Amino acid sequence: MKIPNLRLLILTGLSRVISALGGLVFTIAVGRIFGAEVLGQFVFANSIVLLLVMAAKFGGDRDLIKFNAIHWEASWSALRLARLRRACLISACISMIAITVLWIVAALIDEPRTSMLVVLAPAVFFMSWMWLNAGFLKGMSYPHIGTLFENGIVSAVAAIILFFCALGAISTETTLTASYVTAGLLVWTISLVAVLFVNHRVSDDIAVGQAKAVHVERSGLAFAMIDMTNFLISSGSFIVGAFVLTSHEIGLLRGAERASVLIVFILSVTNVIVAPRIARSFASANHDQLVSAGQWAVRWNVILASPVVVICMVYPSIFVEMFGPEFSGIEPFIRIMGAGHLINVVSGPCALLLAMTDYAALAVRINIISLAISMALYIIFSTLYGPTGFAVAYAVSIVVRNGLMLVAVKTKLRLWYLPRFGF
Repeated sequence: MKIPNLRLLILTGLSRVISALGGLVFTIAVGRIFGAEVLGQFVFANSIVLLLVMAAKFGGDRDLIKFNAIHWEASWSALRLARLRRACLISACISMIAITVLWIVAALIDEPRTSMLVVLAPAVFFMSWMWLNAGFLKGMSYPHIGTLFENGIVSAVAAIILFFCALGAISTETTLTASYVTAGLLVWTISLVAVLFVNHRVSDDIAVGQAKAVHVERSGLAFAMIDMTNFLISSGSFIVGAFVLTSHEIGLLRGAERASVLIVFILSVTNVIVAPRIARSFASANHDQLVSAGQWAVRWNVILASPVVVICMVYPSIFVEMFGPEFSGIEPFIRIMGAGHLINVVSGPCALLLAMTDYAALAVRINIISLAISMALYIIFSTLYGPTGFAVAYAVSIVVRNGLMLVAVKTKLRLWYLPRFGF
């Protein structure tokens, strides 16, 4: 199995940059057009929607990555599509139930954030299906294409729609939510076309022939729990913060989070590249390939994340210029959150090594423990120290989770891909 080449790293990196910048551009657009108050309301509503998306896709994207990585030949094309169709059906059922409950709750609680949530709800359908298509493409070793079909690109398309609406002097909160839902529909349609094209294509560097079937147990519940707990530990934290902090403070913290998360965009690039490699290596019991996959990811993480770390730590005021004067004061939040993301970068694909092998359930348990700790930290620190405490809790939760994951990888998989530091 070949080490991922530089061309694939660059292409996937460009896709991830587009996705990451999409979220940043959309945040800037909403902040400049509507202000921090509306941005805070949208962040709350969008966080709920994304949490429902995590539940609706029910881990199907990770399941497709694992299945397609092992069964990548053309002879498995019909079974791959069948697995995708089943995942979409499950997603549609969960989405319908979730949206119905959401509308009932919104009818009982009448306030701006819940009203915005009702309009955003249909995006759950399109975005969960889009994410399933992304997992399908990543498993087929097309990470540079699959990466495009995630939340960031939806935000980028929504920002473009919002920009043209602003030119036409149509800038209402209804326009804001409608642009996001429309973007979700457009991106899902494009992702479906990409899946149908890639499914029947066999790369020249892949040997054609009948491959031995390998049983891949459906781990939808475990993968869904990983996604939902990951989301709650990071972006979902704004849901908790919204009950302690003001909408303006949440808007400032969201801006800081969008800036600092640029540090880990390379981790998302390397993870999506090595995920199929980890699944294939574990299926063939190749321990050395698992170690080299982790080492390769960490090396490129550190090299390519370093410039962004320097900007966040030394010159965070550049993001104030991007967001606008209303976001003055986010510099310390960017530094604190950036320190947490630096730990993410150097930890490498520790969680992925568990999820793509036989230890997805263990990853879930670690996430639940980390989530319980982080939620307590958010409530306590935000209450005592305001937005600064929220930022500290954000960084500490990242450190706790990665530390537990690294210990689990060393204990269960018997491998260590970082400098040993005494191990």
